[in-house]
Order: sequence, then structure tokens, then C-alpha cells
Amino acid sequence: MVTPNINRHNANTDPDVQQRREVVAQRSLLAELHVEFRKWFGQHYDLAAIDATLAAAAVQKLKGDPLWLLLVSGASTAKSETVTRLERCEGVVPVSTLTTEAALLSATGRDDKDPNATGGILREVGESGIIVFKDVTSILSMNPSTRAPILAALREIYDGEWHRGKGTDGGSRLHWKGRVIVVGAVTTAWDKHHSVVAEMGDRFVLLRIDSTDKEARIANGTQAIDNTGDEYTMRAKLSEYAAKVIENVNPTVVPVLKDSERQQILAAADLAAYARTAVETNYKGDVIDCHAPEGPARLSKQLTQLFRGACVIGLDRHSALSLVIRCARDCVPPLRLQVLEDLAKHPRSKTNDVRKRLQKPAATVDRVIQALVSLGMVEQDESEEPYLNGNTRHVWRFSVRNGFDVCVLAPIESRPADHNRSGDIDGPPEGGRLPGI
Repeated sequence: MVTPNINRHNANTDPDVQQRREVVAQRSLLAELHVEFRKWFGQHYDLAAIDATLAAAAVQKLKGDPLWLLLVSGASTAKSETVTRLERCEGVVPVSTLTTEAALLSATGRDDKDPNATGGILREVGESGIIVFKDVTSILSMNPSTRAPILAALREIYDGEWHRGKGTDGGSRLHWKGRVIVVGAVTTAWDKHHSVVAEMGDRFVLLRIDSTDKEARIANGTQAIDNTGDEYTMRAKLSEYAAKVIENVNPTVVPVLKDSERQQILAAADLAAYARTAVETNYKGDVIDCHAPEGPARLSKQLTQLFRGACVIGLDRHSALSLVIRCARDCVPPLRLQVLEDLAKHPRSKTNDVRKRLQKPAATVDRVIQALVSLGMVEQDESEEPYLNGNTRHVWRFSVRNGFDVCVLAPIESRPADHNRSGDIDGPPEGGRLPGI
């Protein structure tokens, strides 16, 4: 049974008390949603996936720049089922895929050649809305000449305005201006195309869902078998819960960041943005150069919006910050992060040492290390060591360069108790009153 709407118009209730009640009710509703999702997807379902999805959708009701989120995982891991549960939320425009940039903005309207024409996705969204991409993988797999204009258009759409030139009708220009939230699902093909996306300026925050745990795989497969025949009921119930959570979001009780939270978000965004910067490779895949490091401004604002959205859907501050740090961590290409963390634990390591510990191909590890060296995040030291028959050989050893603290991306749950905890779970909202319980 879905919790009824929260009444915010009781004139006889003290505003502070009313806000506290709203927070309690929203957290209770979110807890009900968690139970329902695990009822249908199993106890191994990653609740962070739906929490991040709802937080992104909630940002539509908050002030500030939009938040674009992608759930990344292998095929058949409930990521599309998760993001499409926003289907009943106000302002949502579902999109299966894009074929050309004209699908985003077109001059063909409903009264033209096609009676079903809308003028493009952005015309449906209007000045404000949420686009849900069921499968971003199909866009990435396009021919580069087709994919590039779409990615370039998305980049401008994130910034709030897009002018699309037409080659017909005398070279007319189409225009859209607004604020749109994007939530989507994509396979790990995203990492294959990382350099393409990063070169154009990455606009997405990522949350990765683990699909390697054997016990979880069997449990999820068993649950899917048990759900057979009830999929329509499952989707209807889960969509109803998601819509109710977003409907009940109160944008007046958004918490203001504490100094400790601000510092943690900035540190995580700074390192993640730096570490995901694209590098140039030759036809063999060897690193030849790197782009100037990405700055932390955009990602830090996105992570702040994620924190704010997570709080208004019903997460406490500590859980919201944990979700933020996880997403910052997931924005870094996985093997780059693994190498950074390994070298932080084992400075002055040789490539072969890292390969053995990570159990990855030697050539792959070497290219990742060279990418990090090119970016200036890892330093290399050449020395001579004794070899056979009294000879010596040159050996390269690698360490994380001073000034890069990889620990800022460590999951909050795994940190020492005295390592930058956010403190109590509630604090003053933007309106000045306390929503805490």
C-alpha cells in the first residue's frame, strides 16, 4: 500500500513540526519502496541504483544546474528496469534510443507530413523535464560520423540551450532553451568509448552496478524466474512507488552543505575529474599524449545536486554522502582506479607487480599506468638493478604522485572512523528550519 500524499497545508501546525513530519513520512515511503524493489528483484538488488535514479529525478524540483545520471553494468542487471520506473513521474519523456540529432529537435510538427510528429524530444520536454534513456549503448555503438553530432548536441543541451542548423528551408535554425534532467542505462561499453565522451566534456555522473558476485547472480536469476508472468504487475507497482516519492519531494527542505561535506565532495570531484581525463593513443593503443586535465567545477556541482536530491527523497545525510562518494568513484574508468589504489598501497611497484595483484593482462596494465603517467598522477622512477652474470638492467617503478590522495574516493563505509565523517544526519535546510528527526 503506497503512502498517501503528504499534507503541507495544515495551518494549525508549527512549520518546524510540519517539516519534521514530512521528513519522517518521506523516509518511511522510501523504506517501503526499498522493500518493494527487493521483493521483486531479490535481496541482492543494489538499492543505490534506485536511490540515485530517484535523486536525479528529484533535482528537477530543485534550483541549480541539471543532473545527468547513467547506471552502468553488464546486460540483464535490472538497470533498465530501474530507470524506466520513472515512467509515471511528472514531466518524464521516455526514449529508447536516438538515431540522429533530428530526433532531439526537428522542424516537422504535428500538422506537417506526419500526424504523430512531435517536433522532437526536446519539444516534448519543453522548458523543463526528465528524459529517460532506456539504452544508451545503442547510441555509443553508432558509426562515429552519426554519433558525434548527437554527443555534441547532448553537450549543449546539458548547458541549457541548443541551436540546430538545417540544410533545408534556406538554412533555417531551430532553437531550444530549458533545463532537462537525463537518466539512462548503459552497459560497460561506456568504458570502451570513454575517450570519445571525455574529449567532448563528460556531462554524466555514473553509478556502477556489480554483476560479478556469484551468489548475487544466482539469486537474481532465480528471482527473475519467479517473477515470470507477473512483470506487468511488478512494473506497475514499482512505478507507482517511484512516482509517489518524487511527488512528495519538498524543495523547501533541501539541506545546506556542512563544511566537512563540502570538502569531501570537492576532494572527490577533483580527483575523479582529473583521473577520467582523456588521453591520446596511437593505432596500437599506446599512449602518446593527454588532454589538459578536466577541472572539478562541473562534477562537484553535479555531486552536490546528487546529495541534495538524495536528501529530499528520504536518505539521511550520511547515506546521501555515501551515495555521492560512490558515484564520484564510479566516474573514474575502473582499471585506472584499480591501478591508482594499488599503487597507493604499494608504492614503487613494477608493472609486473601490479599485473599480478590485479590479475589483468600485462599490456593492459602498462597502458593504464602510462595514461596515468601522462596525466601526471603517477610518477615513474628508473633505476638499475643486478641481473644475470653480474650484469645490470633498467627497471621502472611507479608510485602515485604526491598531492593525489586516492583515499578521498574510498567508500565511506570502509574509511576509518576519524576520516572526515559528515557528523549528524540532519542539518539546516535552505529555508533555515530544521527538518531533522
